[in-house]
Amino acid sequence: METEKYILPSFFNCYLMYGELEGLKDDEIEIIESFIEKEKLGNCLDVVEDEGFQKYHDLHPDILACDCSTYTFELLSSEEEREKEKEDEDDWSME
Repeated sequence: METEKYILPSFFNCYLMYGELEGLKDDEIEIIESFIEKEKLGNCLDVVEDEGFQKYHDLHPDILACDCSTYTFELLSSEEEREKEKEDEDDWSME
């Protein structure tokens, strides 16, 4: 399994590790979900609160300077990407 590390705002910790949306604004959710899709990221495997206040991070300039953490993500393979797309399509068809 391949992984990749990113420096992202710490206020995404609960969302990325547990899927908890409480406290996030709609535009923040849209930004992080777009980033995950663009980078083809799977599950967030680890969060280390080691970065402190950062002016530049992997979501800059969409989100300005803030406290940041290092997040380790699983990278999706082509097969995993197809499965995720199918799951997303199934979710839409159930609504």
